[in-house]
Amino acid sequence: MTNSRRGISNAVKRVSQSMSIDELAGHIQCFDAETPITAGLRRRIYPSSKATTPGLTKKSWLGWLADYPKTDPHRRKDSDRDAAFVYNHLHFVIMLIWLAESAGVPRDLLERASAAIPEVAPDPTQAARLRKVIPWKHVAAALAASQGAPVEVGTNDPRTTIP
Repeated sequence: MTNSRRGISNAVKRVSQSMSIDELAGHIQCFDAETPITAGLRRRIYPSSKATTPGLTKKSWLGWLADYPKTDPHRRKDSDRDAAFVYNHLHFVIMLIWLAESAGVPRDLLERASAAIPEVAPDPTQAARLRKVIPWKHVAAALAASQGAPVEVGTNDPRTTIP
């Protein structure tokens, strides 16, 4: 077992509390806008799309999470939902794999998940295929094991500003 896999494994055991949506957004603030495995998957699934705009996935996550507890077109009414609920119900596979990659999920899992995602399939099917390889517990453990502490959303920290 590699050191990164061992770290994730130990962190999975430590993750017992749920992560709030604000905590997830705080982690996302610290991440790079682009990641290589996500970029490759994006090019494979959407070869001629404008969805390849640099930084779009991070902006999408932050915008979506900022509006999550409010009334919106998706009718998300339950503001007590946590980050696990968000991950397990999101259907856009690019956002999911970017989060996993940015959090530090081991590369072999990311590559297996990417290979498992069919190019032509409904969004929920693609997302389900990814979550079979990378369930929330692996993302949560990677976030917990990461060096960078999340920023507190809503503070004057410049990292909380959507670029």
